[in-house]
Amino acid sequence: MAKRRNRVAWGLAVMLAAVMAAAAVILVPRLRPYWVAKYRAQGADLRGALLVQAPLDGADLSSANLSGAILRGANLHRAMLGVLRGADLRGATLTNTTLQGVDLRGADLRGTDLRFTNLRGTLIDETTHFDPRWRLAWELANHGGRRRDLRRVDLHAANLWGVDLQGADLRGANLRDTCMLQANLRRVKLRGAKVQGWDPRGADLCGADLMDTELGTIGLNRVFRTVTRYDSRTRWPPGFDAQKHGAVTVDQP
Repeated sequence: MAKRRNRVAWGLAVMLAAVMAAAAVILVPRLRPYWVAKYRAQGADLRGALLVQAPLDGADLSSANLSGAILRGANLHRAMLGVLRGADLRGATLTNTTLQGVDLRGADLRGTDLRFTNLRGTLIDETTHFDPRWRLAWELANHGGRRRDLRRVDLHAANLWGVDLQGADLRGANLRDTCMLQANLRRVKLRGAKVQGWDPRGADLCGADLMDTELGTIGLNRVFRTVTRYDSRTRWPPGFDAQKHGAVTVDQP
């Protein structure tokens, strides 16, 4: 009886070992691209790599070749990236990432989270798939938007640091959490724009129309104490005292 039990135990052990070996054969090749991307990415050839849902936040992929890689749903928050030509980035997280100089030609970024991401200098072409909101953000970051009609557009959480929007019409636009640090906002029409969390620190607001905007939602003391400029033509909401909140007038006394 004891011998029979031993034979059964040995049989089960052999079966378990076989299952584990088979699993290793299947999983190890699939896990290798992730391991390389996470820990050995410098100069790595990851073309066509399967990195679905990969947790690559903060990874240095700046010199890796990820052309054609499948990064669907991957977390690339604050990652440093290089070649992503033809990559599948649908649903990936690319928040607070700089894509300056990154090759995204032919890449698919539909549904990708690009909040606060620097798109200036990013290489794209007609085969790059963007959601409309991020394509507009790329256009403005790279070509500016002087005197452009941007009424009621959605630029929520876009990174427009230093962008030239002089004379643009942004009435009714969604600028919630939009970064416009040091932007040229001279004579911009912002009447009725949604500005909760909007960040125009250091921006030039001379001649801008901010009537009907809820400036109380943007942390005024934090924003305007960083040399945000205005003049006598700047139109503030009724009762708003710009100097009280630290904004600097360029008008001669």
